[in-house]
Amino acid sequence: MNVQHRDSGFFAEALETRDPELFAAMRAELGRQRDEIELIASENIVSTAVIEAQGSVLTNKYAEGYPGKRYYGGCQFVDVAETLAIERAKELFGAGFANVQPNSGSQMNQAVFLALLQPGDTFMGLDLNSGGHLTHGSPVNMSGKWFNVVSYGVRQQDHLLDMDEVRARALEHRPKLMLAGGTAYSRSWDWAAFREIADEVGAWLHVDMAHIAGLVAGGVHASPVPHAHVVTSTTHKSLR
Repeated sequence: MNVQHRDSGFFAEALETRDPELFAAMRAELGRQRDEIELIASENIVSTAVIEAQGSVLTNKYAEGYPGKRYYGGCQFVDVAETLAIERAKELFGAGFANVQPNSGSQMNQAVFLALLQPGDTFMGLDLNSGGHLTHGSPVNMSGKWFNVVSYGVRQQDHLLDMDEVRARALEHRPKLMLAGGTAYSRSWDWAAFREIADEVGAWLHVDMAHIAGLVAGGVHASPVPHAHVVTSTTHKSLR
């Protein structure tokens, strides 16, 4: 087999001919995205550059561990890519440290819980019906199965966070971690107030800013970085 024949075979065949059924589904999804208005706030339309990066040769590489300390050889270029992401995240949000390895927002929140809590520990999070996320203590998620969840909510008359209730519940239940941030709370967050309450009860403050990260990066919403012990975010919502 010569090089020309090999390159025109398995490794060079386009998806359209290799798997026409999958290609048809992807083409139909492209049409849906082009022709319909997307009203799911947590979804976004990425650029060609992002699609190119996500479909790159980096997908071929195992890279367990961290830059400069991997469990596999041949990671020198993966190290470059990960280090670029780390340094850019730190610069964008003014953070001293960054971990860019979680594949989703749910995974990153789980990593925080496993690092700071033990099964059965108490944490506080925004109730799902008040704009919280499934990973903030919903009983269908591991956060609601492995830990003792104390939820806080919004006032019924104006749908604003009730910081008096947050403080009262924190003083009553003494959580080991307080989680601020949500998915469907459309007002500003007072990070300093949450940190004050967390300090009062001796809790970690974890902020999930996934849905407002773009607003934080753009300077139109206060940053949680100076106040929280840990901040988590995705990259594909308001940040892109």
